[in-house]
Amino acid sequence: MNLIYSQLRNIKVTIPFLLLIAVIIIGTNVDLAVADSIISQAIIFDLLITIPLVYYLSIRETKIPLTTLIPLLIVCTAIGFAIIPEKNQYYLQAFKTYALPLFEIAIISYFIYKVRKAILQLNKNKSNNPDFYDALIKTCKEIIPAPLVKPFAAEVAIFYYGFFKWKSPRLKSNQFSFHKSSGSIALLSILILLIVAETFIIHILLVRWSVVFAWILSALSVYSGIQIFGLIKSIPQRPCYIDDEKIILRYGVFNEAKIHFANIESIEISNKDLPEDKMTKNFSVLGKLESHNIIIHLKKEDSFSSFYGLKVRYKSLGIFIDQKQEFVTMVKNNLS
Repeated sequence: MNLIYSQLRNIKVTIPFLLLIAVIIIGTNVDLAVADSIISQAIIFDLLITIPLVYYLSIRETKIPLTTLIPLLIVCTAIGFAIIPEKNQYYLQAFKTYALPLFEIAIISYFIYKVRKAILQLNKNKSNNPDFYDALIKTCKEIIPAPLVKPFAAEVAIFYYGFFKWKSPRLKSNQFSFHKSSGSIALLSILILLIVAETFIIHILLVRWSVVFAWILSALSVYSGIQIFGLIKSIPQRPCYIDDEKIILRYGVFNEAKIHFANIESIEISNKDLPEDKMTKNFSVLGKLESHNIIIHLKKEDSFSSFYGLKVRYKSLGIFIDQKQEFVTMVKNNLS
C-alpha cells in the first residue's frame, strides 16, 4: 500500500511539468502575434497561476521544499517572455516587476527567521554547543533541495564568519581549540598573500591577450581569497568538542567529523609521520603541510565531511589539538 501511495505521489509531482510542456507546445504552434490576445492571456495565467498552484499542491506532502516554487516561477516567467508577443506581455511585465521580487524577499525573510529560530533552540540546551553553521545546515535542509544544502550553507557561512562574526567564543570545559599552536591560520594567511601576488602578476600578463579573460580569472582569484579568509575567521568560532557519545572535530566550515566512542580502537598523542595509506588521513585542509599531535584509530572505517559535503573515507585520523593531554584524557575516560 505504501509503495502504491509513493508511486501516486511521484506521478503527482510530474503533473505541473506535463502542463508546462503542454503550454509550450500550444504557445509555439499557435501564431500568437495574430491570434486573439485572450489566448496569450490564458497562457500567461497558466504559467503564473495554474502551474505554480498545481506544483504547490503536488509537493506539499513531500520532502520537496516549498522554496523550489521560486525557480519554477522564474522558469515560467522566462518561458512566457519567450513565447508571448511583446504587445501582450503586460501581465508578465507586471509580475516580473512587482510580484517576483516580493516572493524573493519573502523567501529570504523566511530563511533568516528559520536560521535565527534554530540558533535560539540550540541556545536553550547548553550541552548542544550552539553553532551558527549547524543551525544553518538544519534550516537549509528544510527549505532547499538536499543536493544544494551543503554548498549553499558553506557559501553563506564563509561570508558570515568572514565579515559579520568577530568575537571569538569562550571555550567550555568540553571544547578544544586547534589553531593556536598548529600554525594553521599563519599558513592560510600566507596562502592569501600568494593568491594576491599571483593575481596581480597574472592579470598584468593576461590583460595584453584578453581583457575579459584577465578580469574573469582575477575575480575567481579574489573569490578564492574571500573563501580562505572566511575559513580563517571560522576556525576559532567552531572549536572541537566532546559529548557523552562522540567526538566532534571541526576545521572551520570546511571539515567536520563525528567519531563515536564505540568505534574508537585507540587514541594516542603522537606527531610521527602518518603512513602512506589510503585509509590514514590528516584532518587538516592543508594536509601534510600542517602537523598533527594526536592520532585516532578506528575499529571500522568511517568518513568525515569535507567542503561542499564531499566525503573522505578513513580508518586512522591525524588531528591537532592545542589542549592535547586534556583531550586524550577525556576521550579515554569515555572509552573505559
